[in-house]
Amino acid sequence: MRNNVSLLQSIPGVGSHSAALLLGEIGDISLFKKPKQLAAYFGLDPTERQSGSFRGTKNKLSKRGSPYARAALHMGVVNSICKRGKDSAANPVLLSYYEKKCKNKPAKVAQAASMHKLVFIVFAVLRDQKPFELKTPEQHAVEQGFVKAA
Repeated sequence: MRNNVSLLQSIPGVGSHSAALLLGEIGDISLFKKPKQLAAYFGLDPTERQSGSFRGTKNKLSKRGSPYARAALHMGVVNSICKRGKDSAANPVLLSYYEKKCKNKPAKVAQAASMHKLVFIVFAVLRDQKPFELKTPEQHAVEQGFVKAA
């Protein structure tokens, strides 16, 4: 358990309290086969209102999961993307993702999308049992062999 807490603390923006809370809510990570399942468990998946042939156009988060876990993820995103004075953000990759989403979506929608991305990071860290390494998507693609290095 301590190892998992320290692994989660390696993610920028996630502190000891948030890491312990998330681990308490997740339990055993092997119960989740995909990161989307973990996102749905936390209530970060979209819902669709429909009745008969009617299909709603305003989709919202399902909020089925723990409100405490969502609050911890929210604080993790805020801490990751917040710029402190002249310093850059704790996680510049998540900040660029948030800013890209803010261009065509409201700020709270972009924040929810960033929380969703943070859940994917939490899943990968716990599944692989390796500390978080800050990489741009391009660096990750080169390492995985999807793209050749220039």
